[in-house]
Amino acid sequence: MKKLFFSLMIILAVFAGCCKKVPFPPVMQVNNYEPVAMVNVVMKNAEGNLSGYATQRIIEFITSEQKGNRILEIGDLDSVLKEVNAKEINSDAIKAIGEKYKVKTVIIADIDISDVQPQMSLNFEFPYVSAKATISSEMTIRMYETEIGATVWTGSSWAKDEVGNLSIFKDYVSFNANNPDDAYGDLVNALVKWATLDFRTTYKCKD
Repeated sequence: MKKLFFSLMIILAVFAGCCKKVPFPPVMQVNNYEPVAMVNVVMKNAEGNLSGYATQRIIEFITSEQKGNRILEIGDLDSVLKEVNAKEINSDAIKAIGEKYKVKTVIIADIDISDVQPQMSLNFEFPYVSAKATISSEMTIRMYETEIGATVWTGSSWAKDEVGNLSIFKDYVSFNANNPDDAYGDLVNALVKWATLDFRTTYKCKD
């Protein structure tokens, strides 16, 4: 009887996985929002070259199917805000960014690092350890239009992965690697892939 039950479960699973997949075009068409300004990814509870790497991956994932779109990289958020005489992101700051860089929309993203679990013992002589660690992280991406400073799209994701080539301090993590793809590529790719899904073709089962 048990063998029959498991056989039926396998058959049902096979049929469930054999649906006809139908492509759906990207929800977000970049050409409707260009030229686009891209601010370097803001790191929370972390520093190092993860920001630049994540910024490039966002641009790659957004444009992987939508070639030829104009995306202008405008630097770190603090520097951008200083250039437009703003202290924080609000509607006035977004409008000022649009005027300065002559762009229609602005993309601002952040990665929040939390729940760092080192995989080697601490050196009590110094307040940090260079190690691998399992890291939990969240990414939020927002696109603002610069006419009135309103949000036109937002995406988010969560990931947990083992990361190497980093220093773990008391209050933050420092990412430093000659080859980011090997050190923390899987973590960044997972975060960016799911947060930017609206910019790529998706496939759903057709009844």
